Amino acid sequence: MNEAYDNEDLIDKFIHDRLDEHECRKFKEKFKNDPVFQDDVFQQMKVMAALKTVKELQDKVFESDMEHLSIKNGNGQHAAIEYKLKKSITNSQEKNTSNKLRIRVFLAAASVSIISLVGIWLLIDGQKSNHEVLYANYYKPFLVEQTRYIQDSSEQINYLWKTFFNLYANKNYSEGVNKLNEILLFEPDNDIAYFYLGQCFLNKNEPSKAVSALSKVMGNIESVYYNDAIWYLSLVYLKMGNTSECEKLLNEIIAMQGFYAEMAINLKNDIKEHGN
Repeated sequence: MNEAYDNEDLIDKFIHDRLDEHECRKFKEKFKNDPVFQDDVFQQMKVMAALKTVKELQDKVFESDMEHLSIKNGNGQHAAIEYKLKKSITNSQEKNTSNKLRIRVFLAAASVSIISLVGIWLLIDGQKSNHEVLYANYYKPFLVEQTRYIQDSSEQINYLWKTFFNLYANKNYSEGVNKLNEILLFEPDNDIAYFYLGQCFLNKNEPSKAVSALSKVMGNIESVYYNDAIWYLSLVYLKMGNTSECEKLLNEIIAMQGFYAEMAINLKNDIKEHGN
């Protein structure tokens, strides 16, 4: 198997969550050290998202008489890499029935489909602002990481955390908020609780409350969730249409040169090009 085919096969398995542990390690190494491979991954993810969007758009045209259409592309996919790798290992034993789809074919098909539909979107989706579209493109739900919550808490607090994580995993954000508030009654300075509180409020479409919760995390620069909080807070401001505050935070993220730096650069450029 030549390297080009091997890379395509590896990316295809990653996209369809079929990497085993050995392939997962190989993928991580290539993704970290090979810029061409990394670009191919992003292009493939972008195309998959675009093709999925085309189908969703077509369905919405028939179901709602061309109302409330939205375009979602693959921007900001970097944040989903770790999540998909973890999911891939879980699914690696399942039979891989997906066809081997190649990047160039995907790009051509997606380009034609998007071009044919973008005019319809621009006419129909006038009520959706550019910053809302950008938010939809960049926001990715935060992956539950139970190993990062406080391990030396009391048995009662640990029980509340476990209950919360089950609620969060099942997208029961309202009950999740209640459990986090119970935790904060015992530990009022728990920045991890405030971080997940911000996540819950984001998913409940309560951005002002999300700002309040995430801002408390940013008050502790030593927090393990500091970098995550500043990224999601920038997205909250974007969702609210406050691009000036969003860009301030993006500049801080870029200066830190951490995990979210590349996405922050891309988002900042998109705001400049497309934002209101």
